[in-house]
Amino acid sequence: MNHFTSNGPGGSVIRHLLPAAICILVVLGFLRWEGERQGLFGQTTGIALLTAAAIALVGGLVWHFARRLDRDDGARRDVEGELRRSSRYFELSRDLTSILGTRGQLPDRGSRLRACESITEGGSVFM
Repeated sequence: MNHFTSNGPGGSVIRHLLPAAICILVVLGFLRWEGERQGLFGQTTGIALLTAAAIALVGGLVWHFARRLDRDDGARRDVEGELRRSSRYFELSRDLTSILGTRGQLPDRGSRLRACESITEGGSVFM
């Protein structure tokens, strides 16, 4: 039951996929029964049609939700990348503020050299 109430991707899939699969299988079972009752086909043909339709429709549902998960995962990766870039800019800004002070000026040439060295020690900030 935890999966059904989960906010993660597994919870989303089970909340959408399970009811749809159950409904599809119930409708297909009814159509098979009605077709046999009307004399449109025999029991063997009905079972074959039910099986083929169930495989196609449930497979289509799984494919649809797999695409949806991939799309959502791609969007999540894009947001994470933006967050990483934003974090780098923030760190650079914080480092420059701590080096330069609130006035944005370095007191002498030695301080400027130390500031440049401390910024470049960690590598390029804009990678």
